[in-house]
Amino acid sequence: VVAAAPAAEVPAEVVVLPGDTLWSIADEVAAPDEDVRDVVLRLKEANGLDSVALAVGDRILVPA
Repeated sequence: VVAAAPAAEVPAEVVVLPGDTLWSIADEVAAPDEDVRDVVLRLKEANGLDSVALAVGDRILVPA
């Protein structure tokens, strides 16, 4: 019996809506025991963001 390798996890994508901030998105996707500041940094790195400024319609990748 040969076990298949697990499929690579695909990042989720969030479309920025009016009123959304990187902090609010990070708060929504953070695990219960995860520091939101760490999630904000991870989102910035994954999306090549220099700041936390977002525009409506931006697509933010949320790494698994």
